[in-house]
Amino acid sequence: MPRIAVIISPDEYDAFATIIGHDPEFPKTYDDWLKRTTKENEQHRARGEVINEVTIHPQEFANWCKACGLDPSYILLGMFAGTKVHR
Repeated sequence: MPRIAVIISPDEYDAFATIIGHDPEFPKTYDDWLKRTTKENEQHRARGEVINEVTIHPQEFANWCKACGLDPSYILLGMFAGTKVHR
């Protein structure tokens, strides 16, 4: 099964921090997020796994969480990316 990698624009990171910054799993800075994501993706590629990159925008994520009645979180960001892949 392909890995889903969330892509966030550096210009939109602060908006994501406003939405899910309360979640301790959410990296405090864009650089921290990028390092974490890059490391995870490198590990998956080393195992020969396919990675699907999915760009997420803060407002679409916030709207999805609201429509689902969910409190935005870091884990839900990945789940939302999965829904975009399968549309």
